[in-house]
Amino acid sequence: GEAERDTLYRINLSSGTLTKLPAARVQSELSRIASSPDRRNFYYTRLNYKGRDRVWNELLQYDAGADRCWRVTSDGRYRFPAISPNGLNMAAVRDATGREILLEVPIAKAGERESERVLVDAPELHSLVDPVYSPDAKSLVYVLAGEKGSQIHRVNVATATDEILLDWPCVILAPAFHPSGDHLVFTADRNGVYNL
Repeated sequence: GEAERDTLYRINLSSGTLTKLPAARVQSELSRIASSPDRRNFYYTRLNYKGRDRVWNELLQYDAGADRCWRVTSDGRYRFPAISPNGLNMAAVRDATGREILLEVPIAKAGERESERVLVDAPELHSLVDPVYSPDAKSLVYVLAGEKGSQIHRVNVATATDEILLDWPCVILAPAFHPSGDHLVFTADRNGVYNL
């Protein structure tokens, strides 16, 4: 039923016990779960709406040690959060009047527009998804998708210099850095089926 949809769950890898996390609702197709470097806290976004015209995303934090969840902010319209390796900053995608922006903001100031630093402003009619920090936190990799396919980009966090790493005529999702920082792994549907 509705209560089982769009909910965060925890599975104990030793016992196989599955536990629904209380009051932790998420739209998985619109976001992802980002963990703090110490794996104690998880950040995710939840879409809310009232009527046809009032739509917003909330940034939520789940504290695994305390087994509790709370709203960090309902401002910012953040999606696809990524936490920096030092745990102090968050990169996220913000929808700004139909255009998607990749930004970085100190986690403690999430939702404060004046604390956000825009790194990339996506072209009109393009989707910007799945930002991820490099292990040294000097760059972010993200996916830019348009009508003709997807691109993997890398943006320098200090200078906002953006470069295309890969241009493919298919859907690309979920890039992840190899721990060395020298390689990326991602999923794509180049042959009609998602593969790594």
